[in-house]
Amino acid sequence: MTLGAERRLGDRIARSLYRELDYVDDPVISDYLQGIWQPLLAAARERGELPSDMDEAYAWEIWLSKDRTVNAFAL
Repeated sequence: MTLGAERRLGDRIARSLYRELDYVDDPVISDYLQGIWQPLLAAARERGELPSDMDEAYAWEIWLSKDRTVNAFAL
């Protein structure tokens, strides 16, 4: 599977999940999560733990679901 095909598939699944899941749509909580996520991402880049090709290949998004059965999901 090409990287482009993988991205399109992931985008399609993400759109479906976005419609189906009951997620927290609160700008204050979103800003809080981004405040945690962005330094982690920056540290991984600085330490060389996130190669630039991987960083460019993936779209990083955080959604907070109200569903307690879902822990973490990566597409």
